[in-house]
Amino acid sequence: MGHHQNHVIFVKPFLRKDSWVLDVDCGTGRIISDIAKICDKGRSIGVDVDELVIHIAKAKYQTQSNLIFICFDLYRLPNKLNICFDLILISNILQHLKDPLKAIKTLSKLIKPSGFIAMKEDDWGSFVIGPENEYLNLALILRQKLWKANGDDSLLGRNLKSLTYEAKLEPVDISSQYLFFQNKKDIYRIADQLIKFYSNKNNTDALQSYALVIQYTLTKVITTLKDWKFSNKAIFTHASIQCIATNPKDVLL
Repeated sequence: MGHHQNHVIFVKPFLRKDSWVLDVDCGTGRIISDIAKICDKGRSIGVDVDELVIHIAKAKYQTQSNLIFICFDLYRLPNKLNICFDLILISNILQHLKDPLKAIKTLSKLIKPSGFIAMKEDDWGSFVIGPENEYLNLALILRQKLWKANGDDSLLGRNLKSLTYEAKLEPVDISSQYLFFQNKKDIYRIADQLIKFYSNKNNTDALQSYALVIQYTLTKVITTLKDWKFSNKAIFTHASIQCIATNPKDVLL
């Protein structure tokens, strides 16, 4: 099962044929495209701040008449979209925001009284990478430390329930799953993401400036990741925490 399919399965019980759905930070649109096929009598909208990925999404899914893509910042969405949604999906974005609570409160303004916000965050403190190797482990640990130094929260999924209550919403479904990857396509993708991260000069300079690592270690990390990418023994797994929330019952009365 593809990673994107997990997102669709996660929200499917809360979708109807005529649902209006918003996917925040939709990327090239694969998830919202699948949702639009389910909600073929409704409207699905994908939003992202990256003009390039929106351009790709528009070209890729131009034949889906009930699906549109917009390049826009989530904090300005209530002023941009004069509509409300049955469901809003936001996945693996809150952990990278300076104020995730503000983001949730902003999106809550765009759901119908009986609508839902579906939040999903990977937990990078739960990873298992194999075969066991200190530099493979270090590749994930160092990235997590740099994220933290830059103000990101790679463990935010553990706080989704409390953030939901702080946003004056009511969680209706909270769950977790372990995502397991072993096929070549997934291992290539994960390895390439990590290699790209450690090949980025801004990242490596920041790691060294924070005294988190020395150049020799970075070189070993990249070399080990390149070997791991083509290993038939490679596996990768981590937890994902998901929460679907709605307006409190007393608001609906």
